[in-house]
Amino acid sequence: MSFKRTYFFFLLFIFFFYTQGLLAFHSTTGDSLYFKPASETKILIKFDKVIVQNVTTDIKIFIDPVPVDTKPPLEIHVNGREQLLNFDGGKYVFEYQFDKSEELVIKVADTVFSNNITPIPLWMSVLPPLIAILMALVFREVFSALFIGLMVGSVIITYYQGFAFWQALFLGLFSIIDVYILESLNNSAHLSVIVFSMMIGAMVALISENGGM
Repeated sequence: MSFKRTYFFFLLFIFFFYTQGLLAFHSTTGDSLYFKPASETKILIKFDKVIVQNVTTDIKIFIDPVPVDTKPPLEIHVNGREQLLNFDGGKYVFEYQFDKSEELVIKVADTVFSNNITPIPLWMSVLPPLIAILMALVFREVFSALFIGLMVGSVIITYYQGFAFWQALFLGLFSIIDVYILESLNNSAHLSVIVFSMMIGAMVALISENGGM
C-alpha cells in the first residue's frame, strides 16, 4: 500500500473516531425530548427522530409513578388545545401532525414542555431513490449509486434534527454505518431481504462464470 493511501486511511480513521462524540449526542438526544421531576412525579415525552411534514406522528407520555389500579385519563394541553388521553400499554399516546415548522408546547399538570420542530418536507422523500437511479444510469455502477442515495437520505434526516449543514453531512455519512446498517442487521425482516439479495447475486455470478448467461 502506497504512502498516500496509508495516510488517507489514517486520516479517515482519526476522523471517524472524532465524530463518535457527535454521533453519541445525536443518537441519545433525538427522541427523549423532555425529562423533569414535578414534585415526586417524573414525566418523559418522546416521539420519533424522523418527523415528516403532513404525516401524523405518535407522541408518547410516560409518567412515573402511575396509579396501578385506576390509571385515570390524563388531561393535557397541546398548543393551547385540551386533550384527554387514556392509559394504554404503560403510556399515554396521542397523534399530532406537523404541517410546517412550529413550536410544540405540551402542558402536563404543572409541567410545560416546549420545543421548535421543523418537519422534513414530504417531497424530499423522492430525492434519495431519484438520485440513486440517476447515478446508476450515468455511471453504470450500482453500489456507489445506492450508497450516494443512502447518504442523501441520511443527511436530510440529520439536517432536520437541528444540525448545521456541515455537521449533518458528516453525521449523516457515518450514521449509515453506526445507525442504519446496525439497525438493519438487528431487524429480522431487513436481514432476510439482505440474505435473499446476496443469494440471488451469488447465483447470477455463478451462472455468469459458467457461461450460462
